[in-house]
Amino acid sequence: MLASQLLTARRQGRQVDAADFTPPADSAAAYAVQAEVIRLAGLDLAGWKAGATNPPTQQRLDLTEPFLGPLFAGTVHPSGGEVPVVFGHTPALETEFTAVLAGDLPPRDAPYTRDDVRIASLHPSFEVVAPRFSGVERNRGLMSIADAGGNGGMVLGPALDLSAGGDPFEAEVVLTFDGAEVARGSGRVLMWTDVTDAVLWLANRPQVAPRGLRAGDVIMTGTMTGLIPFQPGVTARAQFGTMGAVEATFVAG
Repeated sequence: MLASQLLTARRQGRQVDAADFTPPADSAAAYAVQAEVIRLAGLDLAGWKAGATNPPTQQRLDLTEPFLGPLFAGTVHPSGGEVPVVFGHTPALETEFTAVLAGDLPPRDAPYTRDDVRIASLHPSFEVVAPRFSGVERNRGLMSIADAGGNGGMVLGPALDLSAGGDPFEAEVVLTFDGAEVARGSGRVLMWTDVTDAVLWLANRPQVAPRGLRAGDVIMTGTMTGLIPFQPGVTARAQFGTMGAVEATFVAG
């Protein structure tokens, strides 16, 4: 029931009010709803996102660990152009590292290790967080899990230039809206030591096991600049030190 409500709200550009549904009681129930959303949507996956990837965010969402959600095919947009956004979903922007996988991590019984993970490239990216629910005061994390991780689309920038060496997680990331700074941060706020950690965590999650991870999948690793609401027509740009940038103009769509 909740899965169909959330999927209908996604398709119709609206939100379901808390008075009209029964929220999941725990993470198992929330992931069961998410799996049903994926099944009902009938769309291929472009990859996965990790959310709540630092303790303060987990505390705000009443969670004790990160969560994951699917990235549907057709929701990944290139940097530099206009990106349609459903503003009826009260969107907000996150700035993240995104990995593109170089090799498959298919379903298997044995846990994956860091030696198994091959990353083709690392990208600056935006995630549009677009909840299809409203009026939830507690356990918003469980509802975010049920709501396919809250993802409303992403923008994938050109591969970062890592030729200078060093740890990309140490680089300062500066986010601007229409040229004015609105936030800054770095990979130091994340719970991962590097992007491989994030991919490994996802690869070993039971929710990913039925499909596994595949070469070409995009893996989002969590926001470094918080969750920033935005309005139609804004041009957002995030500069990742000297390594590169991602940019998009978000329009009503």
